[in-house]
Amino acid sequence: MIGDSDGGRCTGDRPYFYSAGPDGDPSTTADNVYLAPPQFESQ
Repeated sequence: MIGDSDGGRCTGDRPYFYSAGPDGDPSTTADNVYLAPPQFESQ
């Protein structure tokens, strides 16, 4: 199943952009490519 987001929260009141990575699934955070890393619930 492919998710529709990675569940991250923007840091510093700035938006972030990411790539879904090679598997095409945005919820797989291990292979996403971020310009500005978000904060995830588990952190």
